[in-house]
Amino acid sequence: MMGLLGFNPARVPMSNLVFKRSSDAKSIQPELPKLIEDCWPVHEKLISDLGTKVVLCFERGTGAKVRKLLQASELVDEVRERNNRRYRSYTHVNSEGVAVVTVIHGSRFPWYV
Repeated sequence: MMGLLGFNPARVPMSNLVFKRSSDAKSIQPELPKLIEDCWPVHEKLISDLGTKVVLCFERGTGAKVRKLLQASELVDEVRERNNRRYRSYTHVNSEGVAVVTVIHGSRFPWYV
């Protein structure tokens, strides 16, 4: 995806919202709020220090959490699939102009092909 957008993937910061390894999101669900609280300061500092303008989130739940943490509440764009699934991707921005783009997780829909 980064290559298609004209970026060198080795130069694009990427991370999971939480740093704990798990087989799936359900297995860490009970401790997720605390994990986010513990991990968010690292993300917040990197976003600030790097002057990040776009945060890409895979999966609606993650996107909603990141939007809340970044106070990105203004919906500026939305795309829906033109099929029976009607999956939706969208972009919200905060008052500093940081955009949070939320797309369906690649394991649910192969948007990357």
